[in-house]
Amino acid sequence: MIPERTLMFTGFYNPNNSNGDLGIVGDINGDGADDFYYYDSRPSDLVTIYLGDRNWDFQVAYLTQGDPIFSGESVPRGNTYGDFNGDDFDDYSTISSGVTKFYFGSAEPDTIPDLLWEGDYVMQSSMGTDFNNDGACELFNQASVSTMRVNLGGEFPSPIPAAELTAAGCTASGIVEVQNAGDFNGDGYDDIVTSSTGCNGGFGRFAVFAGGPYIRTTPIWTMNGSVGGLEGIQYPVGIGDVNGDGVDDLAVGCWAGINLRGNVIIFSGDTTLYLPADEVRPIVGDFTLSIYPNPFNSTLSISLDVPLHQDVTLSLYDLLGREVDVVYRGRLSSSTISYVAPAAMASGVYFLRASAGTQSVLGKVVLLK
Repeated sequence: MIPERTLMFTGFYNPNNSNGDLGIVGDINGDGADDFYYYDSRPSDLVTIYLGDRNWDFQVAYLTQGDPIFSGESVPRGNTYGDFNGDDFDDYSTISSGVTKFYFGSAEPDTIPDLLWEGDYVMQSSMGTDFNNDGACELFNQASVSTMRVNLGGEFPSPIPAAELTAAGCTASGIVEVQNAGDFNGDGYDDIVTSSTGCNGGFGRFAVFAGGPYIRTTPIWTMNGSVGGLEGIQYPVGIGDVNGDGVDDLAVGCWAGINLRGNVIIFSGDTTLYLPADEVRPIVGDFTLSIYPNPFNSTLSISLDVPLHQDVTLSLYDLLGREVDVVYRGRLSSSTISYVAPAAMASGVYFLRASAGTQSVLGKVVLLK
């Protein structure tokens, strides 16, 4: 007997294509209930976004279709949803012809992308963790077999990564999953956990990275999938404080486990896991960036609060993360730099990135001609 409160999806069967897909896009309309999508691959290549409802009265918010049809390019991507722009509505993303499209939630969500970034920012990624407690979730996306890029969330998210997290030692298929680990070390900041299924001869490895006011680019804890019933690590994930000790815990699924039957191991949160202050990298560097006037018409005055005679690179990027101009590169002799925009530079929003050594800081600037 099927329970009364049941929602059933049916699709067209095609042996050469998946029948359908169901997933979460977060609370995109901010009503306190998570929303979800259903993807029918054949023959319609259609994505239906449903608004969650505690009374199971699910309403269709809108429909989107692949462009071109059968491309699947309108499908929300896996774990890549969360409040990326810090407006208290969850957002989600898709990938289309080498461009990542971000759809920001609102009281009346729609099918129009609010942000376009060149490149694939959503495969093997996560957008559900506010790593630095600033009210906006960060985007974590794989850069290589052993590194994960971090793009900071905010009102105007930048495609320029703030840092790269490194879980060194895996030369096979590296980081393939990233999940919210909750506050695993009890410091008041949510952490993330990455898994690398190709390490250790296929038995896998996972690594926990600590959130905080600084980006810790190396993990606070790494575990190899080879002993103690942990064989065959798949997808670690934070499960909250299941033992009631005030610290969030971590569950790790294993495909091998005891007698190759698979199992799940739960690790209790550990408040002793931390990094000393001299081993962290600032999310916003130890120097500051001031821009005046902003918006500007042609000439911009840029002030950098850094020690004099420091080697600095100051570059300008567009909203797609492309470098459009190098404002300054070299050793500073003054704390103020004057920049004149090229005549061919179009009006619009740009990002100014200053970097010195391992530190960097971003600023948004608007050119109005």
